[in-house]
Amino acid sequence: MQSPVQRLISAIVLALFCGGFGAFLLVLGVSEVRRAQRLSESTTTIEARAFDWSTVSGDGATGYELHYEFVIGGTTYSASDATGREGLWQEVPFDVWEASQRSGTLTVRYVPDDPWINEPAVGDPSAMGDHVAGVVLGAACCLGALVLPLLALFGRRR
Repeated sequence: MQSPVQRLISAIVLALFCGGFGAFLLVLGVSEVRRAQRLSESTTTIEARAFDWSTVSGDGATGYELHYEFVIGGTTYSASDATGREGLWQEVPFDVWEASQRSGTLTVRYVPDDPWINEPAVGDPSAMGDHVAGVVLGAACCLGALVLPLLALFGRRR
């Protein structure tokens, strides 16, 4: 059986972990939501070079992915995210995937003052669902980090 001090120390360690993880998810989620909002307001497109096509199967469904890159002002841009990763795989509908294999190009929507914010110009601009879920999960972890030490201090004693 843990003493009250040991229980509090355990709760604080767990709270620090949950709080750090939650803060990371919260910041990343908010960054991605902001990127998606900026992208949804942009109508600027460019023909990118499409290459490296791949399929991903699972749960009875197949996803169609590709890499692309485009050049603006001598700088080469590709799919990226808020963490700074570049050259990411992008999922596109089958007909777009197939057409890009034939033509070697893909129409990409981007933000003119920050071309690293870009996506294939197919369908609705940047669905927010996953990004908002990250914000909610991050906020829940942060809230949990605040509550854990309080529960250890004032929770039911055995």
